[in-house]
Amino acid sequence: MSRTPLPESTLLSNAPLGRLDAVLAAAHMIPRQTDVPGILRMLRYCGLHLISFQRLCVMIETPLRERCRLYSLDVTTNSNTSSRVEMFADDAKYALFRQTDSCLLTGEELEHDFPSASRLDVFSNLRQCLLLPLPVGVNGYHAALLFIWTEAIPSEDVISLCRVLGGIIAAALTKILQSEEQNMEMEALRQERDHLNILVGIANVVNSTLDLDSLLDMVAMDLRRFFQISDVALQLHEHDGKVTLYGTNAGRDRTSASPRAVSVPLKGALLHCFNQGEPFRLLRENTLQTIQKTDPMAAYFLGNGNRVVCGFPLVFRQKCLGVLLLAHAHADPFTRDAASLLVQIANSVACAVHNAREYASVNAESRRLAAENASLSAEIAQHQGDSAIIGQSDAIRHVLRQIEMVADSDSNVLLLGETGTGKELVAEAIHRRSSRKTRPMVKINCAAVPAGLLESELFGYEKGAFTGAVRQNKGRFELAQGSTLLLDEVGDLPLELQPKLLRILQSRELERLGGHTVIPVDVRLVAATNRNLADMVRDGRFREDLYYRLNVFPIRIPPLRERREDIPLLAQHFMEQISRRMRKNIVRIPADALHWLCSQEWPGNVRELANVIERAVLSSTDKLLHFEPDVLKSDYRMGKPAARGVGGRRAVTDHARSRDMRQEIIDAVNACNGLIAGPRGAAALLGVNRSTLNSRMKKLGLDVKKIMEDR
Repeated sequence: MSRTPLPESTLLSNAPLGRLDAVLAAAHMIPRQTDVPGILRMLRYCGLHLISFQRLCVMIETPLRERCRLYSLDVTTNSNTSSRVEMFADDAKYALFRQTDSCLLTGEELEHDFPSASRLDVFSNLRQCLLLPLPVGVNGYHAALLFIWTEAIPSEDVISLCRVLGGIIAAALTKILQSEEQNMEMEALRQERDHLNILVGIANVVNSTLDLDSLLDMVAMDLRRFFQISDVALQLHEHDGKVTLYGTNAGRDRTSASPRAVSVPLKGALLHCFNQGEPFRLLRENTLQTIQKTDPMAAYFLGNGNRVVCGFPLVFRQKCLGVLLLAHAHADPFTRDAASLLVQIANSVACAVHNAREYASVNAESRRLAAENASLSAEIAQHQGDSAIIGQSDAIRHVLRQIEMVADSDSNVLLLGETGTGKELVAEAIHRRSSRKTRPMVKINCAAVPAGLLESELFGYEKGAFTGAVRQNKGRFELAQGSTLLLDEVGDLPLELQPKLLRILQSRELERLGGHTVIPVDVRLVAATNRNLADMVRDGRFREDLYYRLNVFPIRIPPLRERREDIPLLAQHFMEQISRRMRKNIVRIPADALHWLCSQEWPGNVRELANVIERAVLSSTDKLLHFEPDVLKSDYRMGKPAARGVGGRRAVTDHARSRDMRQEIIDAVNACNGLIAGPRGAAALLGVNRSTLNSRMKKLGLDVKKIMEDR
């Protein structure tokens, strides 16, 4: 069926002048209207007696909002109230209003061409309708005006008058839509400002605490204030496939207790939210069918008069940590903008939850380490306190008096003594009695670190100072700032590093390897060695000025053979200590074993004694300390141990030290392949000067060439 288009010749001049003047005179009131219903009422007032229509319709479509509004006014009633219907823009009813040309339709044509639109109430009993597209000057808007007749059929001059009114209405509608756009833009800006204020407020809240319970309480109060939320909770994912529910009563006028840290299964909508990271919505009537009232979530949320529970995933670094649960008394409480804002709030809460958990983990680890440190400190105080230097001999009492004299000063101390005499123990005693005892003592063994690395270990290095220096590193001097630094085996310090150590001792400042910044240091230095530094100075193997800097207050630690009366005390102490560590109940040392211990020379000193006691504890099965028979019967006299040679080597082996001086020299010459002088020669190995060794060999009638031929 063909529709009736309006002829192009239907112009304004076709309308009778009298009627036209009347329409123009009445229509000047239309542009004063501020809304569409006002336009319809004014049209009724100025055009009804001239045009005799029965209904008026104005359609406004907003493509960006995917909606269209249909305003209608029935002039056959006495009411001036218009009705408003909103439809989706893709609805079939909207096809009629998409016409871009004016057209006149009968009832049959409307039903045939636009069946969906014909079923609208406004088109009931239709005889003819006139559709006039309105050219509104607002981007994105489309509008149309409809005159509907249910009784008479309009003449051509009536149609001309309708078109005149359409132009006037288009101008008025443009003004109204522009005003609406401005209002919507202002509202959008206001809403954006409010949302930003909410986000800033929430961000300030979540960043103000690292306690999870306090975080939940403060977030709940803000959410209730901004969104009128009834109940708030967090469900956080645990490692066992479950979630822990944290509820709060903060800001809620309710006396019933909220669940705190209740573990619930991870399933249903909650599982989907965790896996997909998408919000969910549970209605009361649907949820109660799947969740028992005994479930903490159902009892907490739906037992308080709430109709809906919404969950927003807490996503941090693409990982879902949990769900922010919000309950409301209304079934559909959130607009699209509000839901979008809550997603952003959930992201802020997720960051805060992550920080709170990390803080709790670090705090727990700190408490554990503090407790462990306290326990270790107590154990150290018990075993290495003032009583750690065990002995009652005059020799050890003299050492303790020297410690008391020098401990509270900042003077450099040089500890001299054979290996195993307890030089490190004395250094710790000095540090514990000094004013620097609140900071840990730093130690370094100069013989244990390769010469190429010792400089960087002592003084530190800058990033890029050498291959592999990927970051800045502080040396032992910087680490010992305000404390004590123990340089053990200082006699093994390479000759090229000694001037740098001397400079630090003189100027109290250093430069890292590869750096140019002068760093002040406040370090109390304690050096220890089993070498004869004075002989090394004479041989040119140790700087004289550095020796004097280190030798401000020398303390000689006596070997064990010079304080034999301390051996029973030391043996008892080591027996108890080692037995406790090995979970054995050994309480006494037999008299014959104790007599044997006191008769030995102990070239390894206290360290060697401790090793012998440990061996005996291992072989003992009852409450008495038993030594193996071959140990008690053997000749355990080791003779006086020689000093350590360059590189930390012992002068000779334990077996060689049990021989006379002649055999010691022969063994040393053989070990050095006939070399006498130099850092790898027999003199250095025996810890004596080259001239001293040559003199002894001459007295004993020894010749290097003969020794090498006889070996």
